[in-house]
Amino acid sequence: MLGVPIFDRLGRWFTMICVGVPLSQPLLAAAAKHRMPLEALQTDERNLTKVCGSGLLLVRPDQHIAWRGRACENSRAAGAIIARVLGHERSA
Repeated sequence: MLGVPIFDRLGRWFTMICVGVPLSQPLLAAAAKHRMPLEALQTDERNLTKVCGSGLLLVRPDQHIAWRGRACENSRAAGAIIARVLGHERSA
C-alpha cells in the first residue's frame, strides 16, 4: 500500500511487521498462548526495507518497537520474546 504511512496500517493492539520475510508461526502461536492480541502485516516495500531492513518488528500498541529480529522459528525463543514483551518472566 504505497502512499499509506506504516503507522496507519498497524493493528489496534500488537502488530508483527514482516518486512521481506515470512510470518513467524512460533511468534503467532506464542502470542495466542498468552492471549496477546497480535495482527500480522506482511510487506516487501522497497522504501520500508531501506529504513528497517529485512526482518520482523513486533510493535506495541503505543507504536514502540518491542522486539526486532531477522527471524524467529524456535517456539521456546518465541515464548520468551512474547513473555518479555508482556512484562512476564521468561516462560517455557
